[in-house]
Amino acid sequence: NLFKVAGGCGFISLQDYKDNFYACPKCGKGEYLSVEEHIEKICDKNTFREIEGDLSFKKMLNGDFYNIFSYKDTLIKTKEKSFSNEGLVSGTAKINGKDIVLVISDLRFFGGSFGAVFGEKFKRAVDFAVENKQPLISVCSSGGARMNEGPMSLAQMAKMNMALLDLKNEGL
Repeated sequence: NLFKVAGGCGFISLQDYKDNFYACPKCGKGEYLSVEEHIEKICDKNTFREIEGDLSFKKMLNGDFYNIFSYKDTLIKTKEKSFSNEGLVSGTAKINGKDIVLVISDLRFFGGSFGAVFGEKFKRAVDFAVENKQPLISVCSSGGARMNEGPMSLAQMAKMNMALLDLKNEGL
């Protein structure tokens, strides 16, 4: 029942490793949690409800935007390995009975990188939090801007920062 933490200080019990959110309680080294594991560890049991789970380029722009090269095919294949249709999962949940809005980067989706749909999902989650006066919790493990989408993905940084300013101005 001992577990060797990659890059860690040695062997620890597997249960201690799991109880410490997949990190060594001595040195802090560990692994990334999946979206499902984050939800399980953060939220009250069975309270997470995904919002905007079906958001896509097709829904946002009323058509396919990225038909270039093999990116469209790569997106389809990536969706099959991931919890979500995009690198960000957003939803509502409860923590100790309190309503919250939760956004989590999905490392299994292009390393959690952000693109146009990711940025729009984030903005809509913040807007939902502001509208419903709920705190927003963001679990970020992003791989940066998605180079497949070029300048459009970089523009998402400004969009997400402006949305966070709205959240700050509301005191949430």
